Amino acid sequence: MKIHRFFYQDQIEGTSYILLDESLVHQIVRVLKIEPGEYIEIFDGTGTVHKAQIKTTSKKEVHLLIEHTDHTPAPKRKVGLFISILKKENTELAIEKTVEVGVSEIIPIITSRTIKSGLKKERLQTIIKEATEQSGRAYLPTLHETHNFKDALDFAKSHFDRVVLFDPKGSLFSSKNVDSIALFIGPEGGFTDDEITTAENTGVEISSLPTHILRGETAAIIGTYNALL
Repeated sequence: MKIHRFFYQDQIEGTSYILLDESLVHQIVRVLKIEPGEYIEIFDGTGTVHKAQIKTTSKKEVHLLIEHTDHTPAPKRKVGLFISILKKENTELAIEKTVEVGVSEIIPIITSRTIKSGLKKERLQTIIKEATEQSGRAYLPTLHETHNFKDALDFAKSHFDRVVLFDPKGSLFSSKNVDSIALFIGPEGGFTDDEITTAENTGVEISSLPTHILRGETAAIIGTYNALL
């Protein structure tokens, strides 16, 4: 039987806990109609996961019996996704699926060929939360503010051990045993020659993925998966 998982930031202590968060109570009681006696998982996004039995419910609260608590170690490798904002729902799709795969940080970027520049951060945070719940992860990925290309390169070089920009003309990407890696995904028209040269001059690897030319959202998913191997 499926156990529903919920992200909840507040600290839970002891074996008895009453959930008062209005949206979470509504989801448990009204949307999912989880009954007393059933089990759920509560995770705080920083590695702590509680398995709890629902004792009683009402319109305003859910009384939990905490039966077991795990503290999951942090992922061995941190992957940062520096993704150019894509058209329509493609950015949302890329973020949802890379969270499911295992991305740690997401940094939207604006490049020379980026067509769309605006993002609804609250909407993206919801997508990240739900994808983390669905995929069974114990750590909630971080969504950063949008960066321009140059600032994104500087951020990546200072926060990640390895920085890779994906371009079809690059050498074939291979995974390396590093603690952290940043992946740059271009817009629909790809990175410009000037952007690739700028990246190369700062020590960024120019790599290609082992398949045909990919859409941005597909490259993000496949790149993240390969970076975690």
